[in-house]
Amino acid sequence: QRAILSGLPLALGPRRLSFNADTISNDSTTLHVFGVDSDSTYLEKTLCPGETLVLDGTPFGTSFLWEDGSTRARLPVIQTGRYQLSVFNGCEPSQVFFDVTEGPLIDIEFPQDTIGIHLGEVYPISPTLTNLGNTLELVWEGPLEEALSCLNCLAPAAKPLDNTRYTLRAANELCADTLHVTFLVDKSRRIYAPNAFSPNRDGRNDYFYLQSPDFGVIHSFSVYDRWGGLVFQSSESEMNQPQSGWDGWKMGKPVPEGAYLWTAEIEFIGEIMEVFSGEVAVLR
Repeated sequence: QRAILSGLPLALGPRRLSFNADTISNDSTTLHVFGVDSDSTYLEKTLCPGETLVLDGTPFGTSFLWEDGSTRARLPVIQTGRYQLSVFNGCEPSQVFFDVTEGPLIDIEFPQDTIGIHLGEVYPISPTLTNLGNTLELVWEGPLEEALSCLNCLAPAAKPLDNTRYTLRAANELCADTLHVTFLVDKSRRIYAPNAFSPNRDGRNDYFYLQSPDFGVIHSFSVYDRWGGLVFQSSESEMNQPQSGWDGWKMGKPVPEGAYLWTAEIEFIGEIMEVFSGEVAVLR
């Protein structure tokens, strides 16, 4: 003896068989289905000055409706305030409220983003920092970090040997800002050698010496008379030092007026060796 159950919820199928002998042949039952209470979620978000904040609803549902009519899962915002999102999972919609407040301002300014320097030159980087937060973290990054005097200070001195781009990241407890500075390094070597000097020991223009704004070491410096005779020679001396040059004397005696030839072998930063030569006149 079988009983047939009908009028069941769709999830159980249109009919079911029952072998229970006590099942009555015909009975009716009223089934009440109650909706799921709508949930509300409140989230706090921080919008940093000058930036765009993206509000993300994907963790809360599969279909979305923002209060402005947008049906995307994510909503970019540039203003503070409360943003309401309705999310759907097949039952009653849930509400998500994003309370967006402004974060503490942090801003870095520097008048130049590209700086040209000569090889060996030291350039002080001095940005202007505005920080309304309670904390501050500074980090400089770049391929030639060893050329910076410090990596966690605001104003390091830079001495890059190649073209380099440095990035400063400044952050407080909630917001951050970045600054990019590019150095273009001129690697041409500049040497100045006067074409005349007067070695009369009056304290003015008494020495013939090599000058340069670039760092370098003179490995050898020689002066010859017009017959090729060596009248002066020095080694491992510094540029820009009068006493390291020639005083116009040879073996304790002043050389005669006239033209003299000179040659110098100089090593610059980066182990770059160059040879220079020229002519200088002795005036009495």
